[in-house]
Amino acid sequence: NHAFCDSSMVRFTDFTLSNDGIVSETYTFADGSPSVSSPTGPFNVSHFYNKPGTWLATLSVVTNAGCNETYTDTVRTWQTPHPVISVTSAFCAGLVTFAGNLTTAIVDPITWAWDFGSGKTSKDQNPSVNLPAGNYTVKLQTSVPFGCKADTTSVITIHPLPEIKGPHLIETPVGIPVTLPFTYSGGVNNWVWTPTDHLDCSDCANPVATLVFNQSYQVTVTDSNSCKASDTIMVKTICNDKNYFIPNTFSPNGDGVNDYFYPRGSNLYNIQSLRVFNRWGQLVFERRNFPANAATMGWDGTFNGHPAPMDAYVYIAEVICNNAQVVALHGDVTLVR
Repeated sequence: NHAFCDSSMVRFTDFTLSNDGIVSETYTFADGSPSVSSPTGPFNVSHFYNKPGTWLATLSVVTNAGCNETYTDTVRTWQTPHPVISVTSAFCAGLVTFAGNLTTAIVDPITWAWDFGSGKTSKDQNPSVNLPAGNYTVKLQTSVPFGCKADTTSVITIHPLPEIKGPHLIETPVGIPVTLPFTYSGGVNNWVWTPTDHLDCSDCANPVATLVFNQSYQVTVTDSNSCKASDTIMVKTICNDKNYFIPNTFSPNGDGVNDYFYPRGSNLYNIQSLRVFNRWGQLVFERRNFPANAATMGWDGTFNGHPAPMDAYVYIAEVICNNAQVVALHGDVTLVR
């Protein structure tokens, strides 16, 4: 057997022995090229094999008496696999996926040997490797079992991931619009927010959220290098003095202005209780479970069916906001006539 890479000139030497004389000898090379014959023998020939394959070269001999004999030898032409490097993922820090290919497909088993220029190697055809941002000279060598091999290199730049800066938690009054306060590194040109519920936009840098209940959002950004990054933010709704208001004076004189003492505000579910006490601790007014902003459900300034005197009174109230938060309030209110 004879083997080589890609192409070779093979010399065939004839060692035929005969005591009957030889009338013809014919070499057949099996690679599609013409056979070579001679009316006498022995004789030697050279033949150039220039394509891959396994060839059964034969020498046929015919003697004067018409006896035939054939000798076969194997010639194996291995094809050198010439590699091509490509990157099938974005050129971004993190997991980078490479693809190994050949300039010409071959049927022989291929051995792949990657060197990523970072101290990391692989023997997979299509490896994935974690690379930080930077410049790398990537080398790929391919070979077949006989040993025919070739290599190629590619210089690549791995870009850093975009940066997202901002808090992981913010608080906002119930139902009050709040801007999600993220900032971004240069080159970011695409934003995707999920979920999209209660946002004024889902593809902008800083959407405005209007929430009743707590909500977590995630933003995924892409920059001009097609690199992506994600971050999350929790928006917690709280019921505070931007949601409710209780006046510190009222004038129940029947003029239609500030005649009732009652809690009011926005995004309030109801008033669980409102109690008013005079300076001696007597309960002069109490009402439970009534709507917010309902003036006539508040205290009208009377006690036991008679106008209460001008004075400072103490109130205790419990309001329930739309996010189901219960807020206990207390303070003084002055009755003015």
